[in-house]
Amino acid sequence: MLVDDHPVMRVGLANVLSLNHGFRIVAQADDGRSALALWRQHRPDVCLLDVSMERMDGIETLRRLRAEFPEARVLMLTSSKAGEDMSLAMQAGARGYLTKTVRHDELAAAIRAVHRGETIGP
Repeated sequence: MLVDDHPVMRVGLANVLSLNHGFRIVAQADDGRSALALWRQHRPDVCLLDVSMERMDGIETLRRLRAEFPEARVLMLTSSKAGEDMSLAMQAGARGYLTKTVRHDELAAAIRAVHRGETIGP
């Protein structure tokens, strides 16, 4: 599942991940509330979640998601390089934290690692 408030980012990621790396994108959301509803409906294996979003940011979305679904595997994918965002995300239960400058093959490897239950980064 992809959660990002920029439609071009979501569409581009969906295309790259499905066409080049064999992932199946089961849902896309543009905010935290939609992400929670779609998680309940689809129960994705891994969620890519942006930090900066309107209405409910990614950290709060992650907190609520993990409170309801402790097994949720979430990989933060964001433009924020702020150490505080990374720390908050990891404390909230993220399995990893990557910036949007990551190469596609590295992102695919990170998604697979998170799916296996591994943690990426600190």
